[in-house]
Amino acid sequence: SIALQTPQLWRSMVMARGLEWTRRAIEYSQGTPLNVMITTFGSPQREKFKQQLELTLHQLPRIRSLDIALGFDPEGLLMEAPRLMSLQAAPLLEIFEYGGYNYDDSEELGGDLFAGATPGRLRIAKFQDTCILLDCPIFRSRLTTLRLVSCAVWQSVDEMMNTLAGLPTLEHFLWTMQEEVPLQLD
Repeated sequence: SIALQTPQLWRSMVMARGLEWTRRAIEYSQGTPLNVMITTFGSPQREKFKQQLELTLHQLPRIRSLDIALGFDPEGLLMEAPRLMSLQAAPLLEIFEYGGYNYDDSEELGGDLFAGATPGRLRIAKFQDTCILLDCPIFRSRLTTLRLVSCAVWQSVDEMMNTLAGLPTLEHFLWTMQEEVPLQLD
């Protein structure tokens, strides 16, 4: 059929559609860059969801946009995501959105993210409720947009200014933080 011979139809991968959908989308997309949305919406079965997550993030080298929403995840199904994202580079990644559950409890995104390789095409990074370490490769990308909502990143204004100085292409920067996030003003 035409649908099976048109890889572009399969590039959008929403994990809420199930394990079989994920397998077929990977197969039928035939190497086309993927737009991936990962969430626990719909109370997925633990083992099948874990398989979906592994299958999907194994495609990291061909993912163009990646949206991971931990959100309400009482089973901790998405806590494997940071580890899986540390196994491979993401050379085609242009848009990365990561919504943690709580910046105190979530996995830190650090220097091992994307196997430590800078995603050279990454332009838009949006994070919420997570902890991002300063050695995270996203801070070496040519970002045009950086959005941080309730994220723990910097310990001082100097650290923040040094990081932003290292992002010469940054056009849009939004940082909203909760009062509990410690920030030392020097």
